[in-house]
Amino acid sequence: MDKLIHDDAGNVTISNDGATLMKQLQIVHPAGKTLVDISMSQDAEVGDGTTSVVLLAGEFLRECKPYLEEGVHAQVVIKSFREACRLALARLDALAVKLDNTADRRDLLERALAIDEKALGHDHPEVAMDLSNLGIAYRALGRADIASGLFERAHKLMLAAVGPDDPKTKAIVRNLS
Repeated sequence: MDKLIHDDAGNVTISNDGATLMKQLQIVHPAGKTLVDISMSQDAEVGDGTTSVVLLAGEFLRECKPYLEEGVHAQVVIKSFREACRLALARLDALAVKLDNTADRRDLLERALAIDEKALGHDHPEVAMDLSNLGIAYRALGRADIASGLFERAHKLMLAAVGPDDPKTKAIVRNLS
């Protein structure tokens, strides 16, 4: 979804990249600055999901605010978040399907990509990112020949969808080399 920012100097920025927009915000509140830092970290590490992490972190802040206002110490709130994280990871681990065979992992990735392309269409940026991720998996399996083709396809899709200057396109270009 495209977002629009209009600054004091009259400049207008329209982008669907949350990290780009977060960089342009003039935030002075410490919690707001933390949200910007979270967004930048997510963009640097993953290249996607910046808006999602900001919304999730904002919800965490909103949910803990009443406890802090009632006098619960911040360290108790943080300890509770860490315990909740531990429980959630344990539950996810219990639900996870273990794939010991690399062929099973590759098959699962290919099936997920096929579903993704069908649902989103061949020219969607998320399909390009999935192709890139599949290329990374093939490269890790020692199949650089397959990985190279996947990266090239991902690059073409990303160029068509968002252009050469998008951070995701640049991430795929790094995989091409």
